[in-house]
Amino acid sequence: MVSMTPRGVVKMVIDRLIDTLNMDLNKGYSVQLGDFGYCRTGLNAKSQAGVDDVDTDTVKLSNRIRMETVPVMATLMIIP
Repeated sequence: MVSMTPRGVVKMVIDRLIDTLNMDLNKGYSVQLGDFGYCRTGLNAKSQAGVDDVDTDTVKLSNRIRMETVPVMATLMIIP
């Protein structure tokens, strides 16, 4: 089946989805993408001798986005 949705509308929706996903991940939220699973980010840090040595130069937001898939059978068992 061929969709009759104009290409510009599809691009606009996908761009907005990407913007919203980036915004929520930067806030530290886990984002559920339907049956695809969850997206979440993490932190990377360099080891320091003490708590006072930790600053913004030693802790960085990970550039990697981790996807955790949800098994289909697990979602089916939740439905009453």
